[in-house]
This record gives sequence, structure tokens and C-alpha cells, in this order.
Amino acid sequence: MKENIGQRALAAVISHQLGISRDRALKIYVRGRHVDPSWEVVGMELLKYSLVSGSEPAALKVPRKNIGPSVGADPA
Repeated sequence: MKENIGQRALAAVISHQLGISRDRALKIYVRGRHVDPSWEVVGMELLKYSLVSGSEPAALKVPRKNIGPSVGADPA
């Protein structure tokens, strides 16, 4: 089952508090449990803020290490 933005936001908070990955927090503490609808509001607000704070989502602004040419890239 695909989780919603509220479940993902809750898992992110739990993962930060416990020092575990978000996926682990989602699997152990969030999936299969009732999550208050207020988490959906929090998740939507965070998403909305990330979209209006710049021209692209914040995750796309993270610098990436250049580790070489892409597969299938033109060598010239």
C-alpha cells in the first residue's frame, strides 16, 4: 500500500527522534496504524512550502557528487 503525505511526514519526525531511517520508522511505527488526519495537513503544508520557496522542490537543490559519465553518455 502506498502511504500518504501525512504518514510520510509522521515517519520523518519519528525517524529524526529515534535516529533511524524514515523507511524503518514507516514500517515499524506508522504502517497499519491510525494516523491522525492532522498529519496530512502538516504534510501538505510542508509540500506547499517547499514548492513556493523556490523554482523547484528542495530535494532537487541538493548538490550531487559528479562520479563520472552517465551510462550511455556521448564520450565526445
